[in-house]
Amino acid sequence: MDTGSRPLRDTLSQLRLRELLTEVQDRIEEIAEGRDRLEGLLDAMLVVTAGLELDDTLRTIVR
Repeated sequence: MDTGSRPLRDTLSQLRLRELLTEVQDRIEEIAEGRDRLEGLLDAMLVVTAGLELDDTLRTIVR
């Protein structure tokens, strides 16, 4: 085995690992942003539906 190629291979492996870690971090941020948007939508839905009565709402939907 060529010992001169090992440092190059190690460097390439480290670069690839950094790329993968950056990609994982980006995806985690996307998931967190999606969770925040979902929480915002849920909060908005709760505000809109807070004063609604089920019977009245169902009657309105059926009409």
